[in-house]
Amino acid sequence: MSLGIAYEKANRRKEKASVDDSGRRVLDIKRKPTVHLVADRLREAIIEGHFAIGEPLNEAQLAQEFNVSRTPLREVFRILETERLLSAEPYRGVRVFTMDDEETEEITAFRIHIETVALREAARLAKEPLLADLREVTGRIEKVVSAGQRDLFAALDTEFHDVFVAHAGNRYIGRAFNLFRWRFAALRHLLKQDEQILERSCNGHRQIIEMVAQDRIDDACEILRDHIQNGKKRFMQSLKEAHPQK
Repeated sequence: MSLGIAYEKANRRKEKASVDDSGRRVLDIKRKPTVHLVADRLREAIIEGHFAIGEPLNEAQLAQEFNVSRTPLREVFRILETERLLSAEPYRGVRVFTMDDEETEEITAFRIHIETVALREAARLAKEPLLADLREVTGRIEKVVSAGQRDLFAALDTEFHDVFVAHAGNRYIGRAFNLFRWRFAALRHLLKQDEQILERSCNGHRQIIEMVAQDRIDDACEILRDHIQNGKKRFMQSLKEAHPQK
């Protein structure tokens, strides 16, 4: 895999600029600095399964591929550590995260709490926009599943759950959600080979939408709880397969 290609294309873009009232040239503040560009590329690679769960990262190789020195790369590592995609161990370097059964149980319980709260708030504050977005994402998920495009499932499934938070209207719910968002985005790629799980996931999405449409929010939250719990069991099995205990 060459991660540097995408980065080099982005890095070759010319900086956009405008002129302020005094005639000074002002750089477009929307352009991300190099560190964040590299963080985006590395995050995408982990989420898309290009690095295995628990895999150690080769700092020298990544620095070469991204065409950066080790100093900004280490800052990238720190960013992804805060997102809980990477973990650093003294004398052992940096590796992609992994989780034992206890942590998987704990983070799943936390996830259920945050997502059901987000769903309740979103249904209360913005029911119609919530339903419109859930239906739109679900339609795209069902198309890629029926077309056998399983590599696209994980990102779209993450997007489905993002919708609850986007419409909840509470920045603290969003911050809590981000504590586990990227980990589960990466873990979803472990499920793509199981056709029954993908179909079960689609069924769960449709049921949640139906319950919200009927204002049966307790039932929607219960379905969401079961949906997350079922995913947890498969995640635990996949984690053991991907990173067995020695």
